[in-house]
Order: sequence, then C-alpha cells, then structure tokens
Amino acid sequence: VDGLIATPQGDGSGALSEAIAAGVPTVFVDRRVAGLDVPVVASDGDGGVRSMVEHLAGLGHRRIGVIAGPQEASTGRDRLSAVRAAIRQHGLAADDELVRFGDFQLDTGVRCAGELVELAEPPDVIFADDNLMALGAFQELRRRGIRVGEEMGLAAFDDLDWFSLVDPPITAVAQDTRALGAEAVRLLREVREGGQPADVTLPVDLRVRRSCGEGRR
Repeated sequence: VDGLIATPQGDGSGALSEAIAAGVPTVFVDRRVAGLDVPVVASDGDGGVRSMVEHLAGLGHRRIGVIAGPQEASTGRDRLSAVRAAIRQHGLAADDELVRFGDFQLDTGVRCAGELVELAEPPDVIFADDNLMALGAFQELRRRGIRVGEEMGLAAFDDLDWFSLVDPPITAVAQDTRALGAEAVRLLREVREGGQPADVTLPVDLRVRRSCGEGRR
C-alpha cells in the first residue's frame, strides 16, 4: 500500500509497527503510541473534558460517575486523567469507586452504569468517555426506571446525530470527525512526499442539551 491511516489499540506492536519500521508512510488518528514517531491528528480531548466537568459542576453536580475507556489506549488514559484533574480543580468528589472501566463498546456501558447506580452513594451524573458506552448507560438507566436528567444525569464524550432526538436529548462533547479524516489524509500526503508534519489538534464543541438536569434551570 502507499500509506496507512490507523487508530492503534495498545502499544502498536505486531504488523503495524512492522509496517512503520519498513517505511510505509503512516498517520495515526485519535491515538498516540509511545516509541512510534508517527504524525497524529486528534481532537482536543483535555479541553472537551474540562468544559464538560465545568458544565456539570455549574449545574450543581458534586459526584460525577465516570465510565472510562480502556487504559491500554492513549485516548482512554488521557480522558480519564483530564476528568480527574478537572474534578480536583472544581473540588468535586474524587472517590475511586466513582470510576468504572469499559472498552468503548455498548455492553460495558450497560455494566458500568449498573455498577455505579448500585453504589451506596451513587453519582449525581454519569460521564461516559465515548458515545457507545453512553448509549449502554442510557439503556441501563431507562431499564431501571431512572429518569435521565431528573433522577440522574448522563453526559458523553463523542456526540451522535441522534443524541438530540432521544428524550431527554443527551449533552455531549462533539468531535469534528470529517475534519479529523481530512487532516489525516493531508498529513499522509505530506509524509509520502518526504515531509515531517507536526501533530494536529482540532477543537471540540460542547453541545448542551437536557440530559444532565439543564431543563430544570
């Protein structure tokens, strides 16, 4: 192939690192791998997380339950680190029991939401680190008869078009996925032409709806 655009999981070992070592032009999207000198295009995850936690704190939420992504992925580690830092900054509850670990898939969103709800002191709001885990959490809260946005809030990193169509509409951090793809192709062209392009970080957008209690304000 003339080039690779990849979203690596884990340490990037195996066929991916072999291709890079063989000189195949490569660009990473949404991930970084230690030891692999590859241009990366990613969204401003830290900024998105900080704006979300600030929004939740402004609504009066003190206990934020977190459904974190897999820690073998840089995105999972970075978002969890940003959440913890923002929680400390706002003086919110920083209990380890409020953090559950998923794998960016729906089923773990279901499981983690169930575990958070069953805590002796459950969270005021659940913040899922991606849209599929948020969907799983939404389904589990509805299954248990918990009124999202009234009895417990729900927020997501990664928006989906239909998040605005459910009841209540889900507050989310939105990435510009079209721009991510376009930048990845641009970087890959530069690499193929012998360039050494710098990493690119794209802005995100906090889309405030009603799933965290905003409708009561």
